[in-house]
Amino acid sequence: FFDVLDDESRVLRQLGARFISSAEAFGFREVRTASVEVRDRYLAATSVHPSRIFEVHRPKEGSRFVLQADLAMGMSRFIADLPSAPPLKLAQVSSLFRDRQPDRPGHRRQFEMAVLGTWGLRDPYADAEILAAAHDMLENVPGLAVTSVQFGNPQVFARLAPGLAQDIRFTGQDIGTLLAATSLDPGDRELLTDLYTRGRIPLDEFRAQSAGFEDPRVREEVAVLLATACATARALPDTDLHICLSELHGTGHYSGVTYQVFITAPDRLEPFSIADGGRIDQLCKALGGPDVPAACLGVGLTVLAGLLPPQVQERKVVLLFDDADAPYGVAGDIRARLRETGVHSTMMPLPRRKWPTVLKSQFYADHGFVLIEADRVTIRHADLDERQALTELLTKE
Repeated sequence: FFDVLDDESRVLRQLGARFISSAEAFGFREVRTASVEVRDRYLAATSVHPSRIFEVHRPKEGSRFVLQADLAMGMSRFIADLPSAPPLKLAQVSSLFRDRQPDRPGHRRQFEMAVLGTWGLRDPYADAEILAAAHDMLENVPGLAVTSVQFGNPQVFARLAPGLAQDIRFTGQDIGTLLAATSLDPGDRELLTDLYTRGRIPLDEFRAQSAGFEDPRVREEVAVLLATACATARALPDTDLHICLSELHGTGHYSGVTYQVFITAPDRLEPFSIADGGRIDQLCKALGGPDVPAACLGVGLTVLAGLLPPQVQERKVVLLFDDADAPYGVAGDIRARLRETGVHSTMMPLPRRKWPTVLKSQFYADHGFVLIEADRVTIRHADLDERQALTELLTKE
């Protein structure tokens, strides 16, 4: 867990506002779901091991809750509890709580996440619109550029045998060996192995090659995959789209087509995934509600904030004065003058013997100081140019 001060907090606030603004432009409504969920209900609907989720106890009532670890879960629970849910498009920015992941440097147990979701629409347009809204948000962050959107569908394998997608993902066994144990004919096995092994394939190329499948189960799942990708192509005509059958993330969470948004960022010229999502058609029912088709996508705002270059800081000024020597009025006049030039300052009436605690503090290392005494006003700043600029602001007519 980490505490954050104004620099990171400001960036997170700006990213969150930009996300909600893009979402609202596409008709998504902002929602704020609870930070805790009923433990047993939550755990019954997720494949995440209970040891990785933080619990909250209410001893007086004997009740047990869990801290929110997945916004799509909380938003789906909201839908599941409605007496009769119409189609809804929702967006949320909130904190999530997840256990440490040793293989991911810098991972925090508490972090900011933004999620877009659509409930009640099964049409691929819903997925395409989610991706278009996320694309709009990311493209409007200075320094970022969306390079491509990638689609996958673990159901291509899950339809052939129970647990096959998980086996391919986690066991490390050869794909050809695993497919040989299914009822696929040799031609389909060879084609599916080839497409899986090749990884990322441009949409048009995948569409042409996948037309060779004969098995109705594979053809059906490939058709769903292509329908989503083609709907996205209409929504984002200038974005590169790829299909990757070897991308099997979220096998225990998503119920169908999955997608990822790849970007470049300052100091990260190689494209990398910053947002992922997919179909969560089973989630409302797993939470005890009706069978509601749904899709969602999440953007890690804390991760995104860490990718951005430092912002140009606004000028920060501390007005230090001892009220025994200099009345509030003098400091107030200086503060008013600074405000006229767009500079915000903080007034600190402190005995002079305590001024060094502020002057030497790391929390004010990037601040300028105006030391107000009965017979003089002194300006300090570690940066000579900033000191000169501050001096000019206070002395010009």
